[in-house]
Amino acid sequence: QNSKPVVLRVYEREIQVLPNVPPRKTDKMPLRRKGDIKHFSKSSRLRLMRKLNRVQSQLLTEPIFITLTHRHGSHTNEEFQHCFLKSFLTRLKEIVPEACWIWRLEPHRNGKPHYHLIAWSFRKKITISSEFYARKIRKAWRDSINQHDRAAELYSCKIEPLGSHKKVMSYVSKYVAKEDDHKGQEI
Repeated sequence: QNSKPVVLRVYEREIQVLPNVPPRKTDKMPLRRKGDIKHFSKSSRLRLMRKLNRVQSQLLTEPIFITLTHRHGSHTNEEFQHCFLKSFLTRLKEIVPEACWIWRLEPHRNGKPHYHLIAWSFRKKITISSEFYARKIRKAWRDSINQHDRAAELYSCKIEPLGSHKKVMSYVSKYVAKEDDHKGQEI
């Protein structure tokens, strides 16, 4: 009786109840400068978890969890980030058709960075968790960091299939959405 009209948005794993008001007109996006984001805030982590609840997983392949490392001392933090952002992600787009992902840069205990990545494809007919794609992804990572020795072959790129949304959310909360410590803020 006294309630105002609302809009319901129904997602695969979430229902949102929003006030029925026109969206605010906002100015331009804030101007970002390199280094102005110092940490992954609590509200950012919450937005990530809510966004994952809205993922239409029936449209995507089974996800894979990828951990990417390199031999310590072989790259500076900036070089390592460049290997990932400019080289590896470009190659991943070529290997896995219609790929999408979320990733997180995280420091080892010694402060050196490594990446965690959860990847899917919109092309449901392929199996990105197969050894065929795993071999190509591992090779793309070794090419990106220019390390082709046996140790890099065995340890630099770990790929694990994630069979359910529950496992995806578990990995996101464990690896991707966890709070930064002081080492994470440094890189």
